[in-house]
Amino acid sequence: GTGSFGNAVLKRFLDSDFKEIRIFSRDEKKQDDMRKKYQSSKLKFYIGDVRDFNSVLNVTRGVDYIFHAAALKQVPSCEFYPLEAVKTNVLGTENLLEAAIQNKVSRVVCLSTDKAVYPINAMGISKAMMEKVMVAKSRNLEGTGTVICGTRYGNVMASRGSVIPLFVDQIRAEKPITITDPHMTRFMMTLEDAVDLVLYAFNHGQNGDIFVQKAPAATIDTLARAITQMLDKEDHQINVIGTRHGEKAFEALLSREEKACAEDLGDYFRVPADQRDLNYEKYIEDGNTKVVEYEDYNSHNTTRLDVEVLITGANGFVAKNLIQYLSEKENIEILKYYRDSTEQELEQLVLDAEWIIHLAGVNRPKNDGEFIEGNVSLTEKICDILRENKKKTPIILSSSIQAERDNVYGQSKLGGEQALTKLNQENENPIYISRMVNIFGKWSKPNYNSAVATFCYNIANDLPIQINDPNALIRLVYIDDVVETIWNILNQKYPANEPFEIKPEYQITVGRLAETIYGFKGSRESLITDRVGVGLTRALYSTYLSFFSPKQFDYTVTKYGDDRGVFVEMLKTPDAGQFSYFTAHPGITRGGHYHHTKTEKFLVIKGQALFKFKHVITGEFYQLETSGEEPRIVETVPGWTHDITNIGDDEMVVMLWANEIFDRSKPDTYAMPLSN
Repeated sequence: GTGSFGNAVLKRFLDSDFKEIRIFSRDEKKQDDMRKKYQSSKLKFYIGDVRDFNSVLNVTRGVDYIFHAAALKQVPSCEFYPLEAVKTNVLGTENLLEAAIQNKVSRVVCLSTDKAVYPINAMGISKAMMEKVMVAKSRNLEGTGTVICGTRYGNVMASRGSVIPLFVDQIRAEKPITITDPHMTRFMMTLEDAVDLVLYAFNHGQNGDIFVQKAPAATIDTLARAITQMLDKEDHQINVIGTRHGEKAFEALLSREEKACAEDLGDYFRVPADQRDLNYEKYIEDGNTKVVEYEDYNSHNTTRLDVEVLITGANGFVAKNLIQYLSEKENIEILKYYRDSTEQELEQLVLDAEWIIHLAGVNRPKNDGEFIEGNVSLTEKICDILRENKKKTPIILSSSIQAERDNVYGQSKLGGEQALTKLNQENENPIYISRMVNIFGKWSKPNYNSAVATFCYNIANDLPIQINDPNALIRLVYIDDVVETIWNILNQKYPANEPFEIKPEYQITVGRLAETIYGFKGSRESLITDRVGVGLTRALYSTYLSFFSPKQFDYTVTKYGDDRGVFVEMLKTPDAGQFSYFTAHPGITRGGHYHHTKTEKFLVIKGQALFKFKHVITGEFYQLETSGEEPRIVETVPGWTHDITNIGDDEMVVMLWANEIFDRSKPDTYAMPLSN
């Protein structure tokens, strides 16, 4: 009760209607400090230790609620004295819960930590065992009136033993800030967040529940730099000293298995206890199926606090798409390096960055020397800056399949890869290298980036294209897939120091590529469009449209009209039917026919309509009314003749979908007017 949490929650409890608040701990000095600080008659202090069952049993007599925050939580200390961690965190919890049950305490909330998930250190293992003790105890409480639940949270900022007070003390003492691994990530929450979580569990928890608050994360480097900025000491020295005993690169608040069964409560997750007995014949198949579909909830895949990402080649096609994508994400600060940036600017950008995405390169030089300067020298400069400053910033490199070939461009790309590999070996920087195939997509440059860009631009603008071998095969990746892969790397979903691939990769012949793009152009006249919603065709169509000038954004279609109204065809697809619309003046009836196989969907978007149906054999009759005020889809059914009448005072407008393109030689439409 004398720790950071105890002090934080006490401020709220003192204003509540609790009659008595007992503080139980083994530190008499801290108890005395609290007594003097709060000077409240509600507070009662008890010296004792959760390791001693009798002292816990005595202090819990007459108690209604218990908040169990006692723990050994220093990771290195627990590593050297693991049995001490077991005595406090595991056996102490057993003592506390057994005493609570015997004394008929109404509700107990146990405080755990993210280190209990996939634990690798003694502190985390002991906390994981504490949770197991809590869940095991909760299984046998039916009818006792006692509820035991728990919470699990990450680093509480500025709490006792956390890094923020350490960083502040080091700065004020004019000593270098010491960080273990700049790329290590940790969940971050305030003491008030921690109190909110515990009180939420107190108010909503059932036996065995574990509650987790959704929290952002930050790298240790980001945290250290934020402290230096806050204290106006941005130039303060930061030293990397290496990981301590038992430390992990990142923490998880939910395991993959827990997330599969967790209930998302908005700001929190609730992990219910697994109350199955040992009868494994009652196997829950759905539970295992769900596990496959989820990943864990960790400090790498949660929302990140500000991350500075350097993108070289910021004017390039890939960079423009990536910058736009990252700008749509929260807490990403983008640093940009351009071809005309100075070496001093490059050095500062590299030193500031927490990630480097190295996209700058030359693939259309004036001379071969530009290959080396653009693809090797720049990479070596970046590596030298990192090496000299001992910064272990991870780097993503966009290389090329040409690195596998014996030409000047390929050799320059291979040289860039080798520079990064050497940096990884000497300075332990995580590296991610991909030998990209032809990338295409919006904002690409014709006659520069890929044949796709050239074909799309020329065909969209009525320019000729040149094909040497229509059967030549092209390997392609789409820009959105490239960008998403890079995003996943930033979120640690790819292993470092291994080549990564962009998926899916498409293959198409040059002739088929040209035919597809010409088909896009022709669809404005025929209205027949390819499957532009999936796969390669979807990506090609998007790229083709991206080369349109604003004057090309619209086109005219044929309007068929008579004294009944108008009919306009909009879109025809070989495998998804045809879209049209028609109008009808007041009192006009359209239709009066049936189909054997063809089906239709009608949506009245303006006006009032009367639909009539009659079975062609039985004569069964049905009618319904609909209007644009209440959107409803009306379907025609094979074997029923049908018509639609405008029963309103204004023009009626109706959207129409048919499951097949209208074929005048085989219309599958047979006249059979309906009588009034």
